[in-house]
Amino acid sequence: MTPAASATAGARVATPAPVPARANAAILDLYARALDAGEPEISSIAIELAVALTGSAIGYVHLMNEDQETIELGTWSAGTLAQCNAVYDRHYPISEAGVWADSARERRACIHNDYQALAGKRGLPEGHVVLRRHMGVPVLCEGRVVLLVGV
Repeated sequence: MTPAASATAGARVATPAPVPARANAAILDLYARALDAGEPEISSIAIELAVALTGSAIGYVHLMNEDQETIELGTWSAGTLAQCNAVYDRHYPISEAGVWADSARERRACIHNDYQALAGKRGLPEGHVVLRRHMGVPVLCEGRVVLLVGV
């Protein structure tokens, strides 16, 4: 046995927790439906599945622009469109976004409980559904934010 192998032989390897059945079904559904879909449809399918899995009222997928200072607002869940006046903007300044864009600014997942009590909720359009909690997740590629996903 090599020294490296003997060093790891006694180490315990963490076994990943099994994926819950409904999450596994959603992943398989996304994969099956994405085989014949383009990028906009895949984003729509993914956010609808995320909304369903989390029991959320709204969801979004937004692209971060190359400048890393503006967001392309554009993929909203059906529930969002039914309850809110969604804003479509190809160059929405992240500096004007409220706490819902903290995940992009901080480059980490952010969860906001008791959303209505938070300061800095700017960036929500008039008529937006009342939020109780919010979770935003940035998708990073080579250290740059490329997508914001939220429910």
